[in-house]
Amino acid sequence: MKKIHTKFKKSQNRNLNAVRIHDKMYLKLDRSKQVKYSFVKILDEIKKYRGKKIYSLCDVGCASGDFLYAANRTLGDSVNLVGIDIRSDLLEAANKKISNCTLIKADINHPNFLKKINNEYDVVTMSGTMQIFDDFSISIDNCLGILKKKGILIVQGPFNPFDVDVIMRYRDVSNIRNYNHKKLPPLQVGFNMFSVKHVKQYIKSTYPNYSVRFEEILFPKKMNYKIQKNDLDRSWNINIENKNLWINGNQILQHQFLCKIIKK
Repeated sequence: MKKIHTKFKKSQNRNLNAVRIHDKMYLKLDRSKQVKYSFVKILDEIKKYRGKKIYSLCDVGCASGDFLYAANRTLGDSVNLVGIDIRSDLLEAANKKISNCTLIKADINHPNFLKKINNEYDVVTMSGTMQIFDDFSISIDNCLGILKKKGILIVQGPFNPFDVDVIMRYRDVSNIRNYNHKKLPPLQVGFNMFSVKHVKQYIKSTYPNYSVRFEEILFPKKMNYKIQKNDLDRSWNINIENKNLWINGNQILQHQFLCKIIKK
């Protein structure tokens, strides 16, 4: 029995520890010329709130710079753009895509993040990033720590409209040829989904002088992303109850939201 218990504990630890491999896809893709619909919605929200009073914008989890490229084209050269990511290879790719931008290697999910980033910005964005973390509070705290007074933080990604946090791991076994149970592909993170209610409660209790509002992104019905069977991490959309929702190989439906937090 003790041997089984020890094996179970080791298995538990392996399940908790996971990697993030799928970000490599951003090195192969360049979608800067075809702006993602979610990026358009973020930029519309920035213009609606700040008008022409945008002097600085920091994109957290900037990957290869597609959003920064779109922001530059939409907001103009007068806006000081900064991109932050944990991966050097993605920052190098972003640097080739957009030259008039400051790029910083840093981990938004690290408690000492604010010791490295000591500037404040009118706008902070974090798109498709928070779902990587098992605890959203550190990344939110750090984003708000670099936000100027009367600034806006926009977090875009999947949130659960029901009062349930979904913390999950997945393993892509599509490329296994010679099966060996001891050499399975690693478990990955990337599709956690925190409830709208939990995030609201956290902001209201921790930052009582801040406002927080969620808005679900309603994707056009004509949008039609197909299943890519060679990359089941990539999401495709399906129509449910007259809404275009997103799903991928893990078969969890994703409601995409903008979470807007304003520092009063």
